[in-house]
Amino acid sequence: MREKERQELKERIYELMNGLRDLESYPLEESMYVENEFEENKTCGRAYHEVVAANMRLCERLYSEKGDSDIEIIIDNLMLIAHHLCMKMFDYGELFSNK
Repeated sequence: MREKERQELKERIYELMNGLRDLESYPLEESMYVENEFEENKTCGRAYHEVVAANMRLCERLYSEKGDSDIEIIIDNLMLIAHHLCMKMFDYGELFSNK
């Protein structure tokens, strides 16, 4: 597999795991194997729901309807960290499966 195809596969798997793909309009073969981890009954879905609720409570305490930029920075950077770790985990999985 070429490097570009490999990177695209990694991103597709990540997007499927995070529920970022419209599978009704654009079905993907990988969706038969990769689950959306952000469905309500799954760990990430429940955790994300709690993050959103906590964010709303913080904004209420700060009297801000627009949200708080520091909270957004924290969430965005945690998502960036998770994305990076997922990409590395794919690489390590591939590395160790070839040994």
